[in-house]
Amino acid sequence: MNSTNNPFPTSESMAGEARGAGGDNASANASTEDSGRDRGTEIVDRMAQSAHRAVDKMAERATPAVERVRSSFEGASARAHSQADHIAEVQDQWLTATRDCIRSHPIASVGVAVLGGMLLSRILSDRH
Repeated sequence: MNSTNNPFPTSESMAGEARGAGGDNASANASTEDSGRDRGTEIVDRMAQSAHRAVDKMAERATPAVERVRSSFEGASARAHSQADHIAEVQDQWLTATRDCIRSHPIASVGVAVLGGMLLSRILSDRH
């Protein structure tokens, strides 16, 4: 294969040209080698530019999708925090109401606790 047709000359093609040409051909071989390198560089540059364009296109398409996912996660996170705050508030209300009831009716509270214990004991002993 001739090095003028191939942008990447091989050592065989270069050696064949040097053998067939003689002394004046050495400078021609150097010139051909340089033009082959230049064409090779151009090809690599075009391939790199093409790859950059493809990556940029993919990034442009992916950015809106990533933003949608991020915003939906933020919304879900905000709702989860809101729900957790609401549950903590309800728990505090029930705990306060239970304490107030026990303080207002201590004897009834002890009676309910004893009856609950007896009932639980009966249920658990029947299973054995």
